[in-house]
Amino acid sequence: MSGTTNSLHMLQLSLDSKRLWELGRMMRLPLRDADPGYLIHCALGELFGDNAPATYWVDRKPGAGQYVDVLAYSELELDTLQQLASGLASPKVYSILDWQRSASKPMPTKFPEGMVVAFSARVCPIVRLSSATGHYKRGAEVDAFLAACAKVDEETDVDREETYIDWFKRRGELGCVEITQTSMEEFALSKMLRRGAKATNGKRGAKPIVRPDVTIEGKLEIKDSEAFAKTLARGIGRHRGFGFGMLRLRRASR
Repeated sequence: MSGTTNSLHMLQLSLDSKRLWELGRMMRLPLRDADPGYLIHCALGELFGDNAPATYWVDRKPGAGQYVDVLAYSELELDTLQQLASGLASPKVYSILDWQRSASKPMPTKFPEGMVVAFSARVCPIVRLSSATGHYKRGAEVDAFLAACAKVDEETDVDREETYIDWFKRRGELGCVEITQTSMEEFALSKMLRRGAKATNGKRGAKPIVRPDVTIEGKLEIKDSEAFAKTLARGIGRHRGFGFGMLRLRRASR
């Protein structure tokens, strides 16, 4: 089943930390390399299948407490998702989510054009090279900062924050807004677990990779209401569905 309306809901999900790691063991994942985003990706997929939220934001990492708090956008409200999970998920998977602690709310069906809002976005600023650059091969997935460094000589300074913000502003998904203020609030090189190519037995093993993990905050003005709603639902950049790409909104301070 897929969403039957164009409505959008914000979900607040509470996942049991211990049961989340148990799912990783059940799936025979290399847990010493497993990142929270990947475990949550697996849990949401097992719970909701094709209806799993496309983007989400992790408020608390596994191990920091009994629950992992996740915000997400979905075309389906929580009650509908619970009905899907109760019918299709195994009892152990179903119990990963504390349904009583979780909630959902409808998002506006229309954002007024000209409205200014503050935003936060956790993104993975990478580029896929259209041609060989430096020691990177054509088609390689590269940190946007390292790709920029590879295009200049060693004596030229490249500012990491400026590079990431420029990458963010150039996202096609943000063509529906005018970004009026930005800053890089957090940066890390994070180890992530991702599925690799299929092996000879037809299965896809998981392997660790390292990618930039950046939180950008600022203000934006909505120029195209319909397109903006689609951007919220879809998310920004690559590695959406693993804890990246969700655009969180709040009232803009004067």
